[in-house]
Amino acid sequence: MKYVSLFIFILCLASCTSNYRIRTQSNAVENKTEFSFPYSAENLSSKLERIFSIQNQIENKIPLASSFHNGVYTAKVTKFNSETYQFDFNNISSNFWKSDFYLVNGEKAKTTGKFQIILTQTGVQSTNVKVRVTQLRVINGIECCGPHGRYSRYTDVAPTTIEEYAFLYFIGEQLGVKMPPVNRVNNG
Repeated sequence: MKYVSLFIFILCLASCTSNYRIRTQSNAVENKTEFSFPYSAENLSSKLERIFSIQNQIENKIPLASSFHNGVYTAKVTKFNSETYQFDFNNISSNFWKSDFYLVNGEKAKTTGKFQIILTQTGVQSTNVKVRVTQLRVINGIECCGPHGRYSRYTDVAPTTIEEYAFLYFIGEQLGVKMPPVNRVNNG
């Protein structure tokens, strides 16, 4: 009887864990990850602080994906000098969006990430803005068992340029700069 109970316990633990293959959409997507805006770095930095305020992000969503919730990010600004700034973004309470590029178990993958925006002044009224993903992860199944029960398994994935350009597009849209829309995967 003792071995039967142990066997049932092991079987229960095994059924709590799932792992799925991560696939990508078939066609490659290429978006810019940097763009020049017609402002000095100092001026643009102060505009970005307003643009990435929590209130503005609630009212105007960053278009990280074509569907689902896109999250709100907090930004920590570092001024290296009058011509170089860095914004480090962390999402509030693990925001997720459904990836336009990655699939898990045949569905758009729940994705989360951290972002970095670097401003480098290139002229009197010109600043290059580069967006980098510092951590892009998808939920890839469930693990069992942590101290509070089952938990999601996160898998690091490569940046897609969709998310990076979505940040640039959001900045351009908020500044009134006309930019091409985000190039997303064609699902149809």
